[in-house]
Amino acid sequence: MDEREKEIKKEQEDREKERLKNEKDPNKWRENRGRNYPNWQEQLDKIANDGIEKWKTEMIEPIKKKFPKK
Repeated sequence: MDEREKEIKKEQEDREKERLKNEKDPNKWRENRGRNYPNWQEQLDKIANDGIEKWKTEMIEPIKKKFPKK
């Protein structure tokens, strides 16, 4: 197994561990989202510079997809 394959396998294992941990605590998504959203200054800056639609699609939706509600 080469180095890249090892990295991919490790990432998959980490994601699975996180998924299992979240299953034990169904509200864990809320904590994960809170820790991963950009701070409010960055979010307001994004809205001011690029508009609300880009803010939603580029900053908010990726976090929601990564940490979905159960």
